Amino acid sequence: MVSEKSINLFDTKASLSPGWQLVEQYLRIIRQYLLWSVFIVGLILVVLFSVITFRTNQLEVEQKRLSQTIQNQNVKEGMLLALRARITSLKNILNTQFSVAPYIDTTLLLAWPPKLASFSIGEKNTVQISVNLPDIGEAVSMMEEIVKLVDENKIRTPHLTSLTIDKDGTIMMGLSYSVILKQAL
Repeated sequence: MVSEKSINLFDTKASLSPGWQLVEQYLRIIRQYLLWSVFIVGLILVVLFSVITFRTNQLEVEQKRLSQTIQNQNVKEGMLLALRARITSLKNILNTQFSVAPYIDTTLLLAWPPKLASFSIGEKNTVQISVNLPDIGEAVSMMEEIVKLVDENKIRTPHLTSLTIDKDGTIMMGLSYSVILKQAL
């Protein structure tokens, strides 16, 4: 409890000069402005920090997505390069290969199995065949067919390489000829 002789500073009214009262009034206003300024600056800093953090997280997610896309593209690019190498290899193979179909087709115009005993393709479009014929009549008709194919420009330079006649009249004939290949359009 407070004794009667003590001075209560809160109850004591001290008066200030009007100049100091004006300064005190401006100090209160400045203090309020400073308080509001600190509050607003703090609020702005919190908002800026939140925005920057959010944007940083967005950029990290975008960076991860783009990194994954680049890795996927690298895999696809590697596969594409492998396919290009294979295509180049296949192109080289196809350029060096030749079709045996014209050789077989021309041979089948002369003889079919079982009369056709052997068939081989040589260099410079040459074909060698061996044919077993039952009689001389079929041998003559085969020779006529060879002349016809020469006239039609399907073969050229036919050669009779061997001719054997057995005791029973079976004829074994060896023929060689060059096939004339048609150019593809």
